[in-house]
Amino acid sequence: MEAKLAELLEEPQHRIELAAAFAWLWLATADGKLDLGSHQYLNRQFAALPAVWPNYEQLLAIIAADERESFLLACRVLHKELREAQKRPFLETAIDLVLAGETVGNAANHLLRLYNDLLGFELELLKQIWQRAAGKPLPEPGDPSSLAWWAERDPPHKRQRSKYDWKPGRLFNRNEAYAVLGLKRDASRLEVKRAYRRLVQAYHPDRYECMGQQAREEAELNFLRVRQAYEVLSR
Repeated sequence: MEAKLAELLEEPQHRIELAAAFAWLWLATADGKLDLGSHQYLNRQFAALPAVWPNYEQLLAIIAADERESFLLACRVLHKELREAQKRPFLETAIDLVLAGETVGNAANHLLRLYNDLLGFELELLKQIWQRAAGKPLPEPGDPSSLAWWAERDPPHKRQRSKYDWKPGRLFNRNEAYAVLGLKRDASRLEVKRAYRRLVQAYHPDRYECMGQQAREEAELNFLRVRQAYEVLSR
């Protein structure tokens, strides 16, 4: 990677443009790879931003390296330096970007709410803008730390036997490993890495300490299963 975001933001004249572009790109890739609809939408947006277009690939490279410090820096710049008249257009672009994609993923939903808070808006405004743009209410995001949320996403009657009838020591094949991480078989290494990080955080046993022994044991089993799936796909 040639540069960090901090280096790209050193030029004051284009600092806000680049920070906004980075935040939009982070949003577009929050739930996996940059899909065609989002890519085309960003191409149209960035073509009008002279400082952004030459750095498009560089911004993507920083995101691919999972530079969370760069994301936090972009958020700080937007929070402190975005002018009042720029705030709502930034949020509207973020919403249009999410709607241009194939699905409204859970991570993107949470990020929209984060950006809304970052700009100092009430949640009701985000919901109103979304309703007008999408023609339907903003969906409530799920809570990956909740066992109930995972059960609803993956009810027992729909589970693959090979995926769930697992005990430590049995090795997954690659197809099973993709299924455990909730990915398609053509998922990129970056998608595998991000799915793994999301799931180990969701299933970390410490989260379930106060929920009793059964919940903790299930979380430990899921945690081990996710870790082994990631090890299989990292070979």
